[in-house]
Amino acid sequence: MQVELAIDRIILHNMYFPDTSIKVEGFGRTDYGDFQIIVSQPFVIGIKPELDDIKKVIELYGFTQQRTPTTYKNDHYVISDLHQGNVLHVTDFYGNPLYMSNGLPLLAFIDTDMRFNTPDQGKDGKYVVDNGIVWKNKKIKNGQNSNKIQNYSF
Repeated sequence: MQVELAIDRIILHNMYFPDTSIKVEGFGRTDYGDFQIIVSQPFVIGIKPELDDIKKVIELYGFTQQRTPTTYKNDHYVISDLHQGNVLHVTDFYGNPLYMSNGLPLLAFIDTDMRFNTPDQGKDGKYVVDNGIVWKNKKIKNGQNSNKIQNYSF
Protein backbone atom coordinates (compact mmCIF):
# COMPACT_ATOMS: atom_id res chain seq x y z
CA MET A 1 0.00 0.00 0.00
CA GLN A 2 1.20 3.49 -0.77
CA VAL A 3 2.15 5.57 2.26
CA GLU A 4 -0.22 8.35 1.18
CA LEU A 5 -3.18 5.94 1.13
CA ALA A 6 -2.27 4.55 4.55
CA ILE A 7 -2.09 8.07 5.99
CA ASP A 8 -5.45 8.91 4.37
CA ARG A 9 -6.99 5.85 6.05
CA ILE A 10 -5.63 6.90 9.44
CA ILE A 11 -6.96 10.45 9.01
CA LEU A 12 -10.41 9.19 7.94
CA HIS A 13 -10.59 6.79 10.89
CA ASN A 14 -9.66 9.60 13.29
CA MET A 15 -12.23 11.91 11.72
CA TYR A 16 -15.09 9.45 12.32
CA PHE A 17 -13.86 7.72 15.48
CA PRO A 18 -11.90 10.22 17.60
CA ASP A 19 -12.38 8.16 20.79
CA THR A 20 -10.22 5.42 19.28
CA SER A 21 -7.99 7.67 17.20
CA ILE A 22 -4.94 6.11 15.61
CA LYS A 23 -1.67 7.76 16.60
CA VAL A 24 1.35 7.47 14.34
CA GLU A 25 4.25 6.53 16.61
CA GLY A 26 6.89 6.19 13.92
CA PHE A 27 8.04 4.48 10.77
CA GLY A 28 10.08 1.37 10.17
CA ARG A 29 10.70 -1.66 8.01
CA THR A 30 9.28 -5.17 8.24
CA ASP A 31 11.54 -8.23 8.35
CA TYR A 32 11.19 -8.27 4.55
CA GLY A 33 12.30 -4.66 4.19
CA ASP A 34 8.84 -3.27 3.42
CA PHE A 35 7.99 0.18 4.75
CA GLN A 36 5.58 0.20 7.69
CA ILE A 37 3.80 2.77 9.81
CA ILE A 38 3.93 2.08 13.55
CA VAL A 39 0.67 3.10 15.22
CA SER A 40 -1.11 2.89 18.56
CA GLN A 41 -4.67 3.30 19.81
CA PRO A 42 -6.17 3.86 23.25
CA PHE A 43 -6.90 0.75 25.31
CA VAL A 44 -10.63 -0.02 25.37
CA ILE A 45 -12.47 -2.36 27.73
CA GLY A 46 -15.34 -4.09 26.00
CA ILE A 47 -17.18 -7.18 24.92
CA LYS A 48 -18.03 -8.64 21.52
CA PRO A 49 -20.92 -6.69 19.96
CA GLU A 50 -23.76 -8.11 17.92
CA LEU A 51 -23.32 -7.62 14.15
CA ASP A 52 -26.77 -6.00 14.00
CA ASP A 53 -25.66 -3.44 16.62
CA ILE A 54 -22.61 -2.56 14.50
CA LYS A 55 -24.94 -2.04 11.53
CA LYS A 56 -27.32 0.21 13.49
CA VAL A 57 -24.52 2.39 14.86
CA ILE A 58 -22.69 2.73 11.52
CA GLU A 59 -25.96 3.72 9.84
CA LEU A 60 -26.11 6.68 12.25
CA TYR A 61 -22.96 7.94 10.47
CA GLY A 62 -24.79 7.81 7.12
CA PHE A 63 -23.29 4.55 5.83
CA THR A 64 -25.21 1.70 4.17
CA GLN A 65 -24.26 -1.95 4.43
CA GLN A 66 -22.83 -3.68 1.36
CA ARG A 67 -23.05 -7.33 0.27
CA THR A 68 -20.24 -8.15 2.68
CA PRO A 69 -21.75 -7.62 6.16
CA THR A 70 -18.57 -5.99 7.46
CA THR A 71 -18.39 -3.33 4.70
CA TYR A 72 -20.33 -0.06 4.55
CA LYS A 73 -20.29 2.95 2.24
CA ASN A 74 -21.63 6.39 1.54
CA ASP A 75 -20.98 8.62 -1.47
CA HIS A 76 -17.56 9.67 -0.23
CA TYR A 77 -16.15 6.90 1.97
CA VAL A 78 -15.97 3.11 2.27
CA ILE A 79 -15.38 1.49 5.64
CA SER A 80 -14.68 -2.21 5.91
CA ASP A 81 -13.30 -4.82 8.26
CA LEU A 82 -16.00 -4.01 10.83
CA HIS A 83 -16.16 -7.51 12.25
CA GLN A 84 -16.58 -8.43 15.90
CA GLY A 85 -12.81 -8.54 16.40
CA ASN A 86 -12.36 -4.90 15.32
CA VAL A 87 -15.39 -3.41 17.10
CA LEU A 88 -16.05 -3.55 20.83
CA HIS A 89 -19.19 -2.90 22.85
CA VAL A 90 -17.66 -0.65 25.51
CA THR A 91 -18.11 -1.68 29.14
CA ASP A 92 -17.31 -0.11 32.46
CA PHE A 93 -14.58 -1.57 34.68
CA TYR A 94 -17.09 -4.05 36.12
CA GLY A 95 -18.01 -5.46 32.70
CA ASN A 96 -21.38 -3.71 32.45
CA PRO A 97 -22.17 -2.75 28.83
CA LEU A 98 -22.51 0.98 28.18
CA TYR A 99 -25.18 2.53 25.95
CA MET A 100 -25.64 5.83 24.14
CA SER A 101 -28.53 8.15 24.98
CA ASN A 102 -30.52 6.69 22.05
CA GLY A 103 -30.33 3.20 23.57
CA LEU A 104 -27.83 1.81 21.09
CA PRO A 105 -24.63 0.25 22.41
CA LEU A 106 -21.58 2.43 22.83
CA LEU A 107 -19.14 0.95 20.32
CA ALA A 108 -15.39 1.42 19.95
CA PHE A 109 -13.99 1.00 16.44
CA ILE A 110 -10.51 -0.51 16.35
CA ASP A 111 -8.41 -1.05 13.23
CA THR A 112 -11.00 -0.02 10.66
CA ASP A 113 -10.18 -0.01 6.97
CA MET A 114 -11.53 3.35 5.81
CA ARG A 115 -10.85 4.92 2.44
CA PHE A 116 -12.20 7.39 -0.07
CA ASN A 117 -15.08 6.01 -2.16
CA THR A 118 -13.64 6.73 -5.59
CA PRO A 119 -15.41 5.66 -8.80
CA ASP A 120 -12.75 3.00 -9.52
CA GLN A 121 -13.80 0.95 -6.46
CA GLY A 122 -17.13 -0.09 -8.01
CA LYS A 123 -19.22 1.16 -5.09
CA ASP A 124 -20.87 4.11 -6.86
CA GLY A 125 -18.24 6.40 -5.37
CA LYS A 126 -18.30 10.08 -6.14
CA TYR A 127 -15.09 11.15 -4.44
CA VAL A 128 -12.29 12.25 -6.74
CA VAL A 129 -8.81 12.44 -5.23
CA ASP A 130 -6.87 15.47 -6.43
CA ASN A 131 -3.85 16.17 -4.29
CA GLY A 132 -2.42 18.77 -6.64
CA ILE A 133 0.77 16.83 -7.33
CA VAL A 134 1.90 16.96 -10.93
CA TRP A 135 4.72 14.64 -11.97
CA LYS A 136 7.16 15.70 -14.66
CA ASN A 137 9.24 12.96 -16.30
CA LYS A 138 12.71 14.25 -16.98
CA LYS A 139 15.69 12.45 -18.49
CA ILE A 140 18.82 12.46 -16.37
CA LYS A 141 22.27 11.03 -16.98
CA ASN A 142 22.61 7.46 -18.26
CA GLY A 143 19.15 7.70 -19.88
CA GLN A 144 17.23 7.02 -16.65
CA ASN A 145 13.89 8.70 -15.99
CA SER A 146 13.47 10.85 -12.93
CA ASN A 147 10.08 11.71 -11.47
CA LYS A 148 10.37 15.11 -9.85
CA ILE A 149 7.54 17.03 -8.28
CA GLN A 150 6.84 20.02 -10.43
CA ASN A 151 4.05 21.54 -8.36
CA TYR A 152 2.34 20.53 -5.15
CA SER A 153 -0.15 21.84 -2.63
CA PHE A 154 -1.86 20.36 0.39
